Amino acid sequence: MITINLNPEVETHLRVIAAQAQTSADEMVCRIISEYVEQKTHTERIDAAIPPITKSLIGIIKQTAIDEADYQRYLQDKYLGVTQLTKNSFRI
Repeated sequence: MITINLNPEVETHLRVIAAQAQTSADEMVCRIISEYVEQKTHTERIDAAIPPITKSLIGIIKQTAIDEADYQRYLQDKYLGVTQLTKNSFRI
């Protein structure tokens, strides 16, 4: 058993939320902590499954203006040596 000292406002909110959920404040706290631990464990398992080289690449490109059409043109040029020109694209 653990005793937790909450400020009165937080305690009031906890009791109201627990009553709305038709459970006790103790059960509500246990449920919240269990869900937190479960989510953290799941995230850690996913992180452990990702190889280090892949982890190093995550987030490397934050925002990009490349769309599917740009990627298709890139693949056509790379593998076919031909880029289809459209109204909005040109080759330099």
